[in-house]
Amino acid sequence: MKRGKLVTIQDDGSERTDYLFRISIKALIYNENGDLLVVKEHGLNWGLPGGGMDFGETFRDALARELKEEVGYEGKFDFEVIDTADPMWLKNIEVWQIYVVCHVKPKGFSFGVGSDGEDMRFIDPADLAQYDDLQARYALRFHSRLQDRLRSR
Repeated sequence: MKRGKLVTIQDDGSERTDYLFRISIKALIYNENGDLLVVKEHGLNWGLPGGGMDFGETFRDALARELKEEVGYEGKFDFEVIDTADPMWLKNIEVWQIYVVCHVKPKGFSFGVGSDGEDMRFIDPADLAQYDDLQARYALRFHSRLQDRLRSR
């Protein structure tokens, strides 16, 4: 098992370059038809909106920032943490990453492509199976887990 780097904070306020782990917070958001919001970030494939939490952020703060950056959403929302994924090693930055997935219920539906997005759309979750990449598989996996959880309530 590879080891992550130690956490360091630069005295000059510059971005940290060494991490022990990275938390990536992801949002499951559905429209009134039960379609799932997915985003295509620049150079990446379709996946759930979200990304890395910044040092000192709460889940709510991170979700709000990522939703603004990727899908242009700046409204209020409720959320519930529903799942996590096993840590994965990100070789390019030599850090362990873990996904924290939240069911997000926005108070409005004003979405559009944000500054970090290339495209976004609501799709039938079953259509995620046609995309053969990790992000789409994660989105489908977490959608299924949320549906199982909602049925068991």
